[in-house]
Amino acid sequence: MTLLPEEATPLARQTCCCGFFTRKTVWVPAPRAILSGVLLGLLLLFLAQSHLHSFLAVSNPVPARCMVIEGWLPDYAMVAAVREFKDGGYDCLFATGLPLDRGHFLVSFQTYADLAAATCLRLGLSSNQVIAVPAERVERDRTYCSALALKQWLVSQNRQIEALNVVSLGAHSRRTWLSFRKVLAPETRVGILSMPNREYDAAAWWRSSEGFKEVLAEVLGFFYLHCCY
Repeated sequence: MTLLPEEATPLARQTCCCGFFTRKTVWVPAPRAILSGVLLGLLLLFLAQSHLHSFLAVSNPVPARCMVIEGWLPDYAMVAAVREFKDGGYDCLFATGLPLDRGHFLVSFQTYADLAAATCLRLGLSSNQVIAVPAERVERDRTYCSALALKQWLVSQNRQIEALNVVSLGAHSRRTWLSFRKVLAPETRVGILSMPNREYDAAAWWRSSEGFKEVLAEVLGFFYLHCCY
């Protein structure tokens, strides 16, 4: 029995020219799907503009008597942190940080931790309140390594701290908070204090290259730290 052309199998209808060419069905988005994708993209863009920076630049302090300052903070953030230290009734301040990237040949400080500790002393804190806890030089995961150095120092001194607040800068604060919690919790409750970054307008961070690069880098860094550690 001979099949008519319209009764031929789909494979036979899709293959021609001695098998050199094959016709296949291709699915393409329908107009409704394209419109939904555009609307979803606009919604995500709106949420990123309005909520992303505030998510990263988090402040969530806990009742504590100890404070940690990241040594790389700019001077204006140091001033604000020392003011918070005095007003908040803190007793102890830990300055963390890695070796200086530059300038250590010209100054007596070799690490950001030592530089931050000296800055806090110059801003009015006493030597029995400030402790420098430097970390070794690493090329990545520097915040995590600073938190680990603090943990190792506490263990070496047989010192247990129930709670502390870490001071960081702008969009870096969320990653700092996560790093210190991963290292110090659950023995120590960790809070975070975010100091504003004056390099860009936080309300319109996407309008400046500095703000856009920092927010993008911190988003990637946060997911890397959250997923890989």
